[in-house]
Amino acid sequence: MNDGKPILLSENVGNTPEAKPRATSFTDTFRGKALEPTWYQLRIPYTNNYRLGNTGKDKKDLGIAGHQKPGGVTLYPNVFTLSDRDTPAALFRKQKSLNMTFSATLLPTDGSLGYRQSVGISAYLSEFQHQDVGIRGCVNQTGMCFYSNLIRNGTTTVSTHSINTKLDTNLSPPKTKQIPLNSTTIPSGVTLQIRAEPLKYTLGYQIAGQKEVWVDEIESKWLAFGPAGTFVFEGANWALFGSGNGNPWPFNAPEVGFLEVKETYFEENIPDYDRWD
Repeated sequence: MNDGKPILLSENVGNTPEAKPRATSFTDTFRGKALEPTWYQLRIPYTNNYRLGNTGKDKKDLGIAGHQKPGGVTLYPNVFTLSDRDTPAALFRKQKSLNMTFSATLLPTDGSLGYRQSVGISAYLSEFQHQDVGIRGCVNQTGMCFYSNLIRNGTTTVSTHSINTKLDTNLSPPKTKQIPLNSTTIPSGVTLQIRAEPLKYTLGYQIAGQKEVWVDEIESKWLAFGPAGTFVFEGANWALFGSGNGNPWPFNAPEVGFLEVKETYFEENIPDYDRWD
């Protein structure tokens, strides 16, 4: 094959077509009567665990000016997490490019989350391999925090790459990084994001009017295969999730969800070989 020469990603082989043009950006404001068809859920949900078309308990439109219909998706979190082989309150989309950014703007809340309540986004392969960034109640301090988890082979790992982070050593497992939000509620204009590149994923967030903050990163090979003796679906997914992390969602906890999701694509320029530094 290929006259005995290595097959390089930068070269066409035989009569194979040229690389596809870069995909156009995707935005979903959840303003329709049903989810856009590329969203799906794990397994068969026991109940309807999300709501479309309004943005909080007061059902006011907190969306972009000029839109007539209220948007956003509100999640109904349950006890399950992305690490459970069950049905968490989560929505998934297949990752469509190796060089892109997945970002999701959170709905503002009217109350605070406890350390067992979380809302966030994930680069997800399976319950054994998913990389999360989100907001929850801080551990060992007051208020709410941004946090990140790197899940490899079912084990949460704290990487050495951090920006002004504080290790959470109260929960075992998982160990996480957390950065204070400096607010007792989730304000408007908070966006979580994951930057995917051919060899790594970088997790972070941005508060409206401020610079992006990148919290964690992981080699992309951890989203390419499952642990020995298991099987996974082909390709990574993006996920929106809310969870009580083993506990039911409290009746007096705030509603959580997302105002909109964006996918931004870049030229892939995939190297011919993996170069893991």
